[in-house]
Amino acid sequence: MRLLTTVASLLMFAWHSVALADETQAVQIMQEVVSVFETDLARMQRLAQRGVISPAKLQDREFELLEAQIQLAELQRDDQAITEKLQRIISIREHQQASAHSLHKKNVISDSQVVKANGDLLHARLRMAKHNRDQASMKAIIDQLVQLEREQLDRSERLAKQIGENRDQQIAKQKLRLATLLVEQHALTE
Repeated sequence: MRLLTTVASLLMFAWHSVALADETQAVQIMQEVVSVFETDLARMQRLAQRGVISPAKLQDREFELLEAQIQLAELQRDDQAITEKLQRIISIREHQQASAHSLHKKNVISDSQVVKANGDLLHARLRMAKHNRDQASMKAIIDQLVQLEREQLDRSERLAKQIGENRDQQIAKQKLRLATLLVEQHALTE
């Protein structure tokens, strides 16, 4: 598995190196990357069926494949393929969000895991809206992300006060994410 990941990483590096120089060669390299990820995903699916790897690891590999396929579609200027892959990502994120809410109701996972699932879904939808150049959807989704980040920041600050631990680094990261979203939100309103 590590060998395939390393090969894919090297191919991705090569793709970035030639993408601007020679589009045909970049497409060929990206096709090789996609092929490596497809082979590895098939292998991991067999391992998952035998219970050797977790469904989460399998899903991570599917995301890697989807990202490689999106990059290939971008090189080939295949708008329909990009849309299909982004829709697949959204579908997976919707399933993760539904699972997170269900597990949270059963007190199996924490609030922060539900917030993460909600944020992951919103980010996937934002990516689709950007791809479709849908300004109204982009603004609405960024507004939701800003609200989500503000709530998470407030929760983290309250928790830090309650348990008396120094969580400055985590809070700083959340403030940075919030600031980044606010800048993007402002850019859309101009």
